[in-house]
Amino acid sequence: MEQLRSRPIPGRWSTLEVVCHIADCEQFFADRLKRAVAMDRPLLLGAEGFRYPEPLRYQEHDLNEELDLVAVTRRTDGPARSG
Repeated sequence: MEQLRSRPIPGRWSTLEVVCHIADCEQFFADRLKRAVAMDRPLLLGAEGFRYPEPLRYQEHDLNEELDLVAVTRRTDGPARSG
């Protein structure tokens, strides 16, 4: 697990932080997709995901939970994605 948390390049994200970012983006875009499908004039909010790692403590997250979150998000949004 230490390898997942290491930052081999100073100032860059660890593998775990990248996976957490992907999981957060999946949820964010799933919400936008649902709004676009369900509403005539949806309010589509922006996000600054590159600010999330430290405040959301990505380095403390569980890799398998994050991967499961991506899978569940994609599975539950399948109908909205396919139109």
